[in-house]
Amino acid sequence: PFMTCVGERMFLGMSVSAEECLALCPGCPAVEWWEKQERFCSKCMDPGMTWYDGPVDSGAAPPHVYLSESMGAFESTYGKDQACRGSNPEDNSRYYFTVESAEDLESCKALCANMGGICKGIELSRGRCELWTRPEGIGSTKPLLGFTCLRYRPAPVFEPVDGGQDRVCRGSSPSDNEAKYFMVVQAANIADCQAQCMEQRSFRATSTGSQPGRCIGIEYSLHRCELWVRPEGIQASLKLPGSMCMRLQYHDVTEPSSTTSWVFP
Repeated sequence: PFMTCVGERMFLGMSVSAEECLALCPGCPAVEWWEKQERFCSKCMDPGMTWYDGPVDSGAAPPHVYLSESMGAFESTYGKDQACRGSNPEDNSRYYFTVESAEDLESCKALCANMGGICKGIELSRGRCELWTRPEGIGSTKPLLGFTCLRYRPAPVFEPVDGGQDRVCRGSSPSDNEAKYFMVVQAANIADCQAQCMEQRSFRATSTGSQPGRCIGIEYSLHRCELWVRPEGIQASLKLPGSMCMRLQYHDVTEPSSTTSWVFP
């Protein structure tokens, strides 16, 4: 017998690693990953589990089942009485977050965890819950009495490649820039480019090339947005004034080492 999901599944992707499967659905109650069956990844619509009683001679079983403890996915590296900020303690643009009401910290966490990776963290003070959606995440804090700032670890964030500013993305070397590595779309600004990448992050390439690959980063310049889908990632960059290169980075996902159930942070 093997542990597997009960009820309906929602397909998330195929040919993905266990880490990618977890990152595709950071707010899910559970995900199922079939290492020996095209590395299929699915959201468990019903978090209840049962024993697998299907055929085992196909070589596909058993799956890996990951149970979410999303309330444990939040971390504070700054201590008590800290308010969230962007790149520095004075960087607090109103565009970085949305505001909701929350009775307590757990309610604020739940609102963030249910946003499917768009929410990067929370700030809570006196029932005011800020859901931080800044693509680069929470980069700093400012001491403020009665405030709590927490990062949501499963959420992917954009990180500059070699400083990001005035850099164009490349493959294995600064001269490696094959057209198949990216798709070109129009974007109003860099935030729009980042948003389109986030929307594309659950896609996988097919053998026929009919479906685009999963976005792993962006290059942006003057409304031109490259959505990078190179499986090996963005490994290099080249200086070019006016351009920005950023990776979509995933952090703190538990590394599986057997076919038993694991809990990710």
